[in-house]
Amino acid sequence: MRVVIYPASALVTVALLLPVTGAAFPASHLESGGAVTRAEPFPTPPELEAAVEFWTAIFTEHDSDRAVLHDRQYMNITWRLLDLPKNEKGKVDDKAARKLMRDVLDDVRKRLRRLEADPSPADDADRELLRMASAYDPKLLKNAWSRLRMQRGVADNFRDGLIRARKDLPKIRQILAEEKVPPEIAALPFVESMY
Repeated sequence: MRVVIYPASALVTVALLLPVTGAAFPASHLESGGAVTRAEPFPTPPELEAAVEFWTAIFTEHDSDRAVLHDRQYMNITWRLLDLPKNEKGKVDDKAARKLMRDVLDDVRKRLRRLEADPSPADDADRELLRMASAYDPKLLKNAWSRLRMQRGVADNFRDGLIRARKDLPKIRQILAEEKVPPEIAALPFVESMY
């Protein structure tokens, strides 16, 4: 079993900054009867930009075999990306994945707590955490250990949901129009259950 842990520096920053467009957002399917159309991004208040970028990446870039360790308050900070261990059938080994996520979370939490008290790195992993924190604001180290959160990707499940939704979207569009409900409501089942 090969486990890969990517430091945040390995992220392709451009990919995380892509706006949510008609090509990525399922509500655009409503206007064209299921065909993908290009649309302007939804307006995003500046205070929500990092969260929108984070969730866009979770829904469009990270499959369910990857976990993202991030700061839940400053969502533009990704401390680690983990490729989750798989079983002999190529599926995520849930038990091993939970253990890996817990171990990495505990390790990063201990490191950040120690570095908050004394920002002297003990090894390369500490240096990477300090580099990431200083890239944003060194003051973000304060209580960073308490804001850690692990999120698995859902991009593969989202793609499957788009396929499942195709047959229902025309009828949903019709009902929403009859009831004078905004067509974007049809996107809610993606978040709730992936159709």
